[in-house]
Amino acid sequence: MADWVKVAGGLSAISAGSRTTVWGVNAASAIYHYTNYDANPWINVPGGLSDIGAGADGTVWGVNGGNQIFRYAGDQGASNPWTHINGSLVRIDPGSRTNVWGVDSADAIYRYTNHDANPWIKIPGALSDIGAGADGTVWGVNSGSQIFRYTGDQDSANPWKNITGGLSRIAVGSRTNVWGVNAAGAIYRYSNNDASPWINIPGRHRRRRGRHRLARQQERRHLPLHRRPAELTPPPPDCRGPGRGKAGAHTSATARQPGAREATLSRSAQQRLKHAAFHSVLQGRAPARPMTGRAADHEVRGPVGAVVVVAFGGWSV
Repeated sequence: MADWVKVAGGLSAISAGSRTTVWGVNAASAIYHYTNYDANPWINVPGGLSDIGAGADGTVWGVNGGNQIFRYAGDQGASNPWTHINGSLVRIDPGSRTNVWGVDSADAIYRYTNHDANPWIKIPGALSDIGAGADGTVWGVNSGSQIFRYTGDQDSANPWKNITGGLSRIAVGSRTNVWGVNAAGAIYRYSNNDASPWINIPGRHRRRRGRHRLARQQERRHLPLHRRPAELTPPPPDCRGPGRGKAGAHTSATARQPGAREATLSRSAQQRLKHAAFHSVLQGRAPARPMTGRAADHEVRGPVGAVVVVAFGGWSV
């Protein structure tokens, strides 16, 4: 039998308080509750959250994109399923109704006081993620991927014990049921032995990559033209041949390099080449020859020796 069974759906954060208490949020902050039926696994719950935590007793807390804190009250017949609790957190995890922990955007650690009028008490230390169990067990990781177990109920002078290893996220079911993933997506389970604390579990936690891929593309657009990946300059769909488009206008250019076949550049690529050539003329880096006529094809030699045919009027470079 496989170690992991894939369940239909798409979530960016998930929390399992028990086999029947599983909640998650997707990249659009929509909230989902597991139906306990894999054929139709998720039911949408009103609201919007960026992180969510579920306890073994059914307690559910969450935070939204504005770091506001909410406790689920939909099982109590409330007209609004979420009760707003004062405070500001970016991560939250309830082990049970009375054991709720969170961290804020500055990595400060907070524990719920069980009193909504004055809900949070600050705990010494700094963590970027935290996990709480039903039996009171609390673990956390900091921004440097160091791992800590809470011992403040045993030693208030030094409330956190460093445990060997490196994790970026951590979840706690109980003292003997602690799981985490590292920055590479590898999965680990606590061995219950601090001397050799982690057992690698087959599988990989995949981070959602869409936003990171978009960021990489945007960064690449700032690279010099000759270093940009080909996928950022696809051929225009209306191209009718080298240098010709609709109504016979110059809407494309042709890049020629020794030993390489001709490739059609996009309209935006042409514009960048025109501006680069023009500024080279203005700054004296390339000789300029006045042209007659409306437009002509001209060659610009790039820093890697490529010869690019560009269509523009007024100057030849």
